[in-house]
Amino acid sequence: MMRTKNPGLAEEHAAIVNRAIDYIDENATRDIALHDIAAAVAVSPFYLHRLFKAVVQENIHAYCVRRKLERAVHMLLFRKSATLTTIALECGFSSLAVFSRSFKAGYGVSPTDYAGQHTFIKSKICKMENQLWKSYFYRREYNEGNTVACEYTMRMAIRHLPPGRAVYIRHFGDRRTDRQIADSFARLNALASGRGLWRSDTVLLGIPRFPWYLRQPDNGHFDACLTLRPDPAPPADLSMCRLPGGTYAVIRLAEEEHVNRRLMMTCLSNWLPGSDYEFDWRPTLLISYNNPLTDPDRKAFIDFCLPVRSKSQ
Repeated sequence: MMRTKNPGLAEEHAAIVNRAIDYIDENATRDIALHDIAAAVAVSPFYLHRLFKAVVQENIHAYCVRRKLERAVHMLLFRKSATLTTIALECGFSSLAVFSRSFKAGYGVSPTDYAGQHTFIKSKICKMENQLWKSYFYRREYNEGNTVACEYTMRMAIRHLPPGRAVYIRHFGDRRTDRQIADSFARLNALASGRGLWRSDTVLLGIPRFPWYLRQPDNGHFDACLTLRPDPAPPADLSMCRLPGGTYAVIRLAEEEHVNRRLMMTCLSNWLPGSDYEFDWRPTLLISYNNPLTDPDRKAFIDFCLPVRSKSQ
């Protein structure tokens, strides 16, 4: 963050950067320049460049390229029918050659080699990793020679979530901790109670805006969000984003946070390959029902909402 002793100015800086990030993410598949982003957030290009680097610890060009590459990785791993040329063009690269050079610069290997190194995501696993997880699986018995074997499938429900909007508090990269995120949810909860924003369909939700399914450090951001009904004006002191809605595969998890993360990965390796769906690029949603830091068993109760699309699309 740029040095300032004025809390109000620090919040203004964060709001400008948040608007810039939202603009970049919404236009990631086309070629956008610094002056386009600066015009969208109503500041000078020079000022935005300095401010963005100070807040995000990454310059705007590097951020734009990284987000394009993250989408390309997603397509490589979860859109089996997509050619490299299709991936390059859909992710905003001008040609396959430019995409291949950018990918190797970012990940150290070619797109084809990268996909080959992550085949575990595409393999169907019909066994549970842990017998304590039985409540999250359907069990099916079948004959295997002279013995009875079992196949387990995650209890995912397909739901259509309407589009909407939310106010959010954003956490960046290595400055993101479970304590900070829990505090942000508590702040949003208090805000909703104090300003009469709660209603039956209001929820607190987390949005991991980085490839959470890759076992590697990330420098992306996580948004702690409070959904809003359509009519009231959003709180002026918080940033607001749009939620695209659409089809989601949903399962309710109630374990310690590290176990929930393992179960989320199991949804990809166990449920997804045998389903009629592909993992879509829309944001993954984590609807939160409690504060795990104050839960007696340190459990996080969440609805894990995986964005999906029909394989026939």
